[in-house]
Amino acid sequence: MADTTSPNGATDMPVPKQTVSDESTGSVLSSGASETVESVKGFGSPAAPSPIVNPSKHLDFGVGSKSEPVTPSTPFRKEDSVDYNQFVMDTLLWSNKVRSAFYLLSGIIFILTVDYMLSSGSPLLTVICQLTLGQMALNFLRQAISPQLQQKATWLDSAWTHAAIKRLESSVKTLAALHDKHLSAGSPHKHLIIACSLWLLSMCARLITASNLVLVLYIGAFITPVVYTANRKSIDPAVKDGFKQVQERVASLDRRVKAAVFTILILLLGYRMSYVDLAIAAFVVCVYARSQLPEEADEISKKLGPVVTPLGKTAAQIGGHIGRAVEGAMDKFELTPTPMKKKNA
Repeated sequence: MADTTSPNGATDMPVPKQTVSDESTGSVLSSGASETVESVKGFGSPAAPSPIVNPSKHLDFGVGSKSEPVTPSTPFRKEDSVDYNQFVMDTLLWSNKVRSAFYLLSGIIFILTVDYMLSSGSPLLTVICQLTLGQMALNFLRQAISPQLQQKATWLDSAWTHAAIKRLESSVKTLAALHDKHLSAGSPHKHLIIACSLWLLSMCARLITASNLVLVLYIGAFITPVVYTANRKSIDPAVKDGFKQVQERVASLDRRVKAAVFTILILLLGYRMSYVDLAIAAFVVCVYARSQLPEEADEISKKLGPVVTPLGKTAAQIGGHIGRAVEGAMDKFELTPTPMKKKNA
């Protein structure tokens, strides 16, 4: 047996070989376990940093000859030169059959999908939460499969976000322009036609569901222009002759008789439906009177002008006093966030 005595006289215990083997095995297992934990922690985590700032926006996909890739994170390019009115007109006239068929089928599928979601009986908040969870699941899968793909799918400063903002702004401006052009009561005859058309549309909406009405109008927008364009030579003379005959018969009557007949019919129709329709009928009668009796309407406006103007000024003054009182009360009781300068003073 070998001597295990140390130089200072102490005896060293021999180290068993089995103990060394166990320690090496334990170290291997612990290192393997730590690697497994790190790999699990790193599952779906972002890629290692690179010298390129935001590499997801600098990937070269070789799409055409454009300098920057077409990805959701690419800034939105302005398209001021695009004539959307002509685009819509060509689509409804089936100038490009593939494009028209695509938008027709896409619109029908979208309307039916929205109708199914609204008629499913699920509350609106439930539907919103489910859609949000679906988006979260999609982001989770993208992050797990490719972190770089998830970096490109961000919504902030993306092409789709900028496009949505521009489309929303354009839609609001279009609605404002349509309001000023068609709903501002500039032309009495035009105002009467629009009022009667909207009232008729509201009554049709009670006979069928809103989704079916939208579906019929949407399909009609793709069919009516084509049918009219193909049969314009026969439709225009027939409509013109019929309108001329009706106009001649109506013109032969005294305007007071016409006004009385129209007023009675409209008020009876509104009375038979609801109080709201009765109010709409009264409004339509007023518009009709303004269109058929322009001189009398101008005289009434001249008489009401000196009375309404002081009332408007008084109402504005009262509203200003009430607004200032409410604002002072809200500041006094701190019902709104207090600016930092006032709070520190």
